[in-house]
Amino acid sequence: MPTAPKCKLRPTPQDPICAFKATPGDVTLEIKEVDGGGFIDFETATYAGKAIPGTPSKKITVPIVAGQNDLILVYSFTKPDNGHGELHEVCDQNTFLDTIRAASKVVAYTICA
Repeated sequence: MPTAPKCKLRPTPQDPICAFKATPGDVTLEIKEVDGGGFIDFETATYAGKAIPGTPSKKITVPIVAGQNDLILVYSFTKPDNGHGELHEVCDQNTFLDTIRAASKVVAYTICA
């Protein structure tokens, strides 16, 4: 059984600029649905001004580069009024990154690597 990659993102809620500190390289993000939250997909995603291929989907791979760059995620919800779920990094620690809510269909994160 293949082992999960080492985690590259670290949430930094105390940092006023960087939502996450990161190690450069490919990072896979995944939406985890929760009971009663409906179905959620990445509708579109951009990082450092470039579109991330493979949307719509539940997983995307983001090529993290050195510097301070924005990740902009647009979600689609089957429950547009009260849909919710969780954003995780697919890695050995299955890092919880954020709560996803239908009230915030578009979310931007600054990643510092």
